[in-house]
Amino acid sequence: MLYGVFLLLISVGGVVTLAGTDQNEADDPLRGWVLSAVLGVVGLTSIIRGVRRQPQPVHSSDRPESEPNVDVQEWMPLGPSRSRTLFPWWALHVFSGQPLLLAMMIGAFLIPVAAGPLGAWTWPLAAALLAAVAITVSAVVRRRSRPPRISRDATRLLVGTKEIPTATLTTAMVIAHPWEPDATARSIAVVLTASDRSRAVVGLRERGLLVLTDEQTELLIAAIERAHIDLPRDKDDPRGRFSRMLYPNHLTKSDALQLVQEPPGDGEPLPVGSSVT
Repeated sequence: MLYGVFLLLISVGGVVTLAGTDQNEADDPLRGWVLSAVLGVVGLTSIIRGVRRQPQPVHSSDRPESEPNVDVQEWMPLGPSRSRTLFPWWALHVFSGQPLLLAMMIGAFLIPVAAGPLGAWTWPLAAALLAAVAITVSAVVRRRSRPPRISRDATRLLVGTKEIPTATLTTAMVIAHPWEPDATARSIAVVLTASDRSRAVVGLRERGLLVLTDEQTELLIAAIERAHIDLPRDKDDPRGRFSRMLYPNHLTKSDALQLVQEPPGDGEPLPVGSSVT
């Protein structure tokens, strides 16, 4: 809904800009009006959908069944091999906190392009360029968003083509969307980072539902037990007395084990934010 508000503001700003522009200076003012109208419709639609969409709390403790033919594989995927969506929720999570910036970038690029003088070849070229960028970004994000795999003895993680020994894992961090404690249909993932900065993102809940099977959960727990996970320590705080304050989303080893074994459901607190003595 927040994106819809900003898109609507961009549309209104575009209308005001076009209304104050000398029509003789514009190559084709109709393009600007059409673009502003489209952004306005998309913004209103997003607002209406956001107001109407009130997800119900999901209280699920049922884990999914194992996929067929998984037992014969050397590597077990930590999550479904095929996502129900184009991207997993966490792949675009980094953008969710910057709706104003994203909307401003869209408006700053599209409105001048639509109102300025353009040649007949510009629109086909721009469309082809945007399509190429979209396909490339989609392929890269899709490839990097595949669930990591774990060896049967829980000693190695496979992220893409890179093997990560579980003994080298040093930190664990929880990410959630929405973050609010009373959020409904909440998604949760744990980010495991190795000493060489390699990362593995493992989804635990998606829209309130558990992601990992019993066997996948057992292997992930075994991997974390082999790891040397602790809260990060700042160079000015070698004893880690303020680690909770400086790294509020990071987990201790026991917190990570508890999170994987029993991922918090809707309305349940996340294992972060407690004080360190």
